[in-house]
Amino acid sequence: MVDIIVTVTETFRQQFTAKKRDQRLLDFPDLGALALDILDDDNTQKTVSSQFQEILVDEYQDINQLQETLLVRVSNQHNMYMVGDVKQSIYGFRQAEPTLFTNKYRLFSRDDNHDSRIDLAENFRSHHQVTQITNFIFTQLMDETLGDIAYLGEAKLIDKATYPDQLQAECHLDIIQNNQLNANHQETSEDNEAEDDATFDTRQAQYMHLAQRILDLRQTQIYDRKATPAGMRPVEYGDIAILTRSKSGYVDLVNILREAGIPVQIDGVGNYFQTMEVYLILDILRVIDNPHQDIPLAAVLRSPMFGLNENDLAQIRLADKQHDFWRAVQATTHGDDELAKQLRTFIQLIAKWRELALQNDLVSLIWSIYEDTSWLDYATGMPGGAQRQANLRALYDYARTYQTNTHTGLFRFIRYIEQLQQAGEDLGEATQESDVQAVRIMTIHASKGLEFPIVMLPEFEKKFNTSDLNGDLLIQKDAGIGLEFLEPHAQVTFPTLQKLAVRHALRQQSWSEEMRLLYVALTRAEQKFTS
Repeated sequence: MVDIIVTVTETFRQQFTAKKRDQRLLDFPDLGALALDILDDDNTQKTVSSQFQEILVDEYQDINQLQETLLVRVSNQHNMYMVGDVKQSIYGFRQAEPTLFTNKYRLFSRDDNHDSRIDLAENFRSHHQVTQITNFIFTQLMDETLGDIAYLGEAKLIDKATYPDQLQAECHLDIIQNNQLNANHQETSEDNEAEDDATFDTRQAQYMHLAQRILDLRQTQIYDRKATPAGMRPVEYGDIAILTRSKSGYVDLVNILREAGIPVQIDGVGNYFQTMEVYLILDILRVIDNPHQDIPLAAVLRSPMFGLNENDLAQIRLADKQHDFWRAVQATTHGDDELAKQLRTFIQLIAKWRELALQNDLVSLIWSIYEDTSWLDYATGMPGGAQRQANLRALYDYARTYQTNTHTGLFRFIRYIEQLQQAGEDLGEATQESDVQAVRIMTIHASKGLEFPIVMLPEFEKKFNTSDLNGDLLIQKDAGIGLEFLEPHAQVTFPTLQKLAVRHALRQQSWSEEMRLLYVALTRAEQKFTS
């Protein structure tokens, strides 16, 4: 079976490569592979390596085997300098190979090796209490088996940051208990639904507690090293970062924080097409393209943009019960009351926008909607207005890019967005302009290399994602391939010993990376850490 899988894979790669060559195309992996092919020639390798006096490699802990091979070949074996921290290797999904770092870490310390290792363990970022709690946690957790390095000696952080004595650093852990489920119940579909509801309730409770913690922190002080002169000052929203393991739950988190009056800045995360301000514009585009769609039409009329209420919609429906809602809207315009006037204005706007749509000018159409309805200004005045404005401007930019690349009209643009949504390929919320008075929300991966006075890490109790450990076929770079065995007579399957070994290796690899993610999260904090 493994031989067949290898044969199929090799055959696919050969045919896929041939197809790309026929069409004169390259994908990203091709660039690295072809560069390696070029450097296979000794004369070429010498010519290339002679051009570089020094090879300087940053973030070496995240390097993969292909990158390592390329760098070694363009060096002269004596001019390569690397800096990194294997405890921050968190890009396994990009084939990062932390053992490349740890092998050199051990090799360079040997007396019979001519290379040099310089340990840079000093921490000039965090208050000594944050450093101490980090060392306390990882001295007990991280070793060469889990984490790829023993958190001892030179691997431990050395506190070198200078803070005033009056600063009260803080590492705060809140525990929220959920007693809604009976731990001893037998699982049924109803129980699973109850557990999902309880998980949702627990998460909502955490987010609300998080919002209150932020408001409480605003009553405290931090030390501002960048001020002139440096000194204590009240906490601002821009001092706080919320770091998460994944993007799930971002919509709820952002909504709760905004309801609490807390400004939020999100960098490329969130459910973009489902944000209210963007979804409404998409509904308007659907109505412009085809007004005989009841749900988008009712949503637009009911929205803050046009302000009709439930009674108004009912009155429209009563004006024409036989046809679609657009016909009912047209029938309602014949009166002299306020509703009829509003609907006449609405129909005039739709007619104006349809004229622009017929010209295949998406950019002018979207900007005209913004101007004619003042929607951009309205959204800016809502909670989280800066983010909403950035989202609306991003939609305008997406339309401009789409129009430039495809030259197709409104219907195709709407279908393109719907296909993205159906495929689950939603875009992240747009990056808003820098706003120091907003709480930053980002994944731990995105926070790498950054630092914040206050770091908050919610959902500490969240279970690891073990989906990679399931399935009939498992692959791990060192342990190999593991398959299920099919008993031909009983027609049952069970894991082979090899598969159990591969699963164990994958679990160990996953846990090591999760541990390093926690290390990255903790070491982003300068003065306060809360979870």
